[in-house]
Amino acid sequence: MSTDLYQHRDQWVIRADIDLDPQWQIMFRNPGRDYAGLTKTQRGQQWEPAEIYGQQRITKIAQRLINEQGIPRTITSTWRSWCISYEAGGSQQAHCHGSALITSVLYFDDDASLTCLQLGDRVLEFPSRRGQFLVFDGMTTHWGTEVKTSKRVLVTDWEYGEFDLGGALADFYSAKRQRF
Repeated sequence: MSTDLYQHRDQWVIRADIDLDPQWQIMFRNPGRDYAGLTKTQRGQQWEPAEIYGQQRITKIAQRLINEQGIPRTITSTWRSWCISYEAGGSQQAHCHGSALITSVLYFDDDASLTCLQLGDRVLEFPSRRGQFLVFDGMTTHWGTEVKTSKRVLVTDWEYGEFDLGGALADFYSAKRQRF
């Protein structure tokens, strides 16, 4: 698995290639209520999958990548996941998800479109490739260029703790907070 890290101050982006579990395709078979019209998604469907098969596996992969790159973040819970199925001509307008989140985009199809991420004064461009996994801080502005054929992606937001204090140090800080 090849992995790349891009950083600018407190912003970071991890790009990795992962093996797609064939069972993950289940999420795209029966789209739920389409709420693309309420979001930045253009010419496509967007829905929350009824059950996210393998969410724990996706979370473990994301946390492993974060740990390997030395990013001081510990995923504490999945905030939300959603599937997006773009039609030809579809795109994603610029947006970010928020400072309390870690965001990921997992690609299920190859397409000539790009995912762009604003990192400081530079824009990173990633071609849509099956099995590509982008994990980044929730304050990173990102968007998708026009899809040429069609494309499916899974987006996940996680809540996180900045540092995993562990053991006695965590007990010390917990006791200190309770006194005040």
